[in-house]
Amino acid sequence: DQSFNSVNDCVKYSKPDEKTTKSTNGKDASPQQIQYLWRALALAPYQHIKQVLTRNWTSVNNEALTQRAKKDGNKMTAEGNVFSPLQMVLYPAVSRYADVLLTMENRQNRDEISQLLSMHVLDHVLTSRTRVQRHNRRIKELTASSESQTANADNSTDLLDEGDDRWRDQGYTRPKVLVLFPTRGTCWIFVKQMIRLLGDAAMVDNMDRFDEEYGPPAMSEDGSDDEEEDTARVRRKAILKQKGPEWNELFGDDVNDDDDFKLGMSLTPNVVKSAGKKRRNVAGNADNGSGASGVSVKLFAEFYRSDIILSSPIGLKMVTTKKDDDDEDEETPTDVDFLSSIDICLVTRSDVLLMQNWDHVNGVLDCLNQQPKQISDIDFSRVRNYFLEGQGAHWRQLILVSSFADPHILSTFRRHSKNVEGQLKIKKKIPSDKASICDVMVRVKQVFQRVTCQSVTEVGSSRLRYFSNHVLPKLM
Repeated sequence: DQSFNSVNDCVKYSKPDEKTTKSTNGKDASPQQIQYLWRALALAPYQHIKQVLTRNWTSVNNEALTQRAKKDGNKMTAEGNVFSPLQMVLYPAVSRYADVLLTMENRQNRDEISQLLSMHVLDHVLTSRTRVQRHNRRIKELTASSESQTANADNSTDLLDEGDDRWRDQGYTRPKVLVLFPTRGTCWIFVKQMIRLLGDAAMVDNMDRFDEEYGPPAMSEDGSDDEEEDTARVRRKAILKQKGPEWNELFGDDVNDDDDFKLGMSLTPNVVKSAGKKRRNVAGNADNGSGASGVSVKLFAEFYRSDIILSSPIGLKMVTTKKDDDDEDEETPTDVDFLSSIDICLVTRSDVLLMQNWDHVNGVLDCLNQQPKQISDIDFSRVRNYFLEGQGAHWRQLILVSSFADPHILSTFRRHSKNVEGQLKIKKKIPSDKASICDVMVRVKQVFQRVTCQSVTEVGSSRLRYFSNHVLPKLM
């Protein structure tokens, strides 16, 4: 109950047409009522999740949270339920495709947030791909039946021009989800979580190459005969231990800290496992196929044949821009058509991206949901109406995850958050007794003095004059 109240106090939800932000708190309701409300809001959309995901969600989610709890010495937060308290608060807004700004991530809740977002991304892609496959089969059946009837032969040309929108199920291009990561190691963890959620239904291509290029680097064997190398190795281990677990998870020796990468990932549902093809399953073993329906996952797919694009901001910026010949400092966008139909944009570890170059993140977000320049391969009869009207940004979900609130992150969210479903902001609520200012050993008395100024242009000179005439003589 206390965990529900603490999370509940940090939630602020607003619709774009509302001038005031509604804040939800637990003063007017009991903890049991708050817990029941969030559970009902979370479990209602969970019933519509793809069965291939719900089959493994509870066990995979609880296992991940239990391992994190044991590593940090905390109590498990899920306790056998479908969602943890934080996931119950976050999932209603995520499932309704509202923009989410989460600035309370830490090592304790990072796994539960990542697990929930990976399930949301997979469910969106699988639902969209299943709908497109169903419509393709239906159109093929209608075309075949109309061609067999000579009296209605002309109806085959008007099959997709019947005046309704029942066949509009996609965008200009195939990529639907864009996920930004700071390093290859964080991307490797996220992809592993998605494959683990798919379970035995996943048939993954190029998994060995992915582990080699994005997984932990090969460690050199210990036990060298050179005493200097052994001494240097022991000294490095001591230094890395002093860095702390947070630093080692990003830049340690057992993680890939490269920040220039881009990866396409395609998912094809309802694929029959054939005995003739052998692929890696989630356990890493060869899958001979059993005739059951599964999900084909292809890593390192081309962007225009991918459903999910996983990249770093600098990696995607180098693909979408080029140096101007006349001015080397100017960069002009090149081919960004594969970003024209993004439905979900997830920016993970925004606090780490902020330490790299936040301008690259803004540059990537500016390229989203633009009208394509090459239209030769587009079937406009299948494109959704809001894409044709240039309103794709208003139907795109933007999710920013960070460990703290920074003015650059808030400005980016305010600038690119245009979703018609509104916004959800979850921030840390730090009590006054745990604030950093309370840990200052030397108590310093702070005195604020008002300086009169005639105009804004004279602020600097007036402040210097006041300091020279009133403050400096007392210090001298």
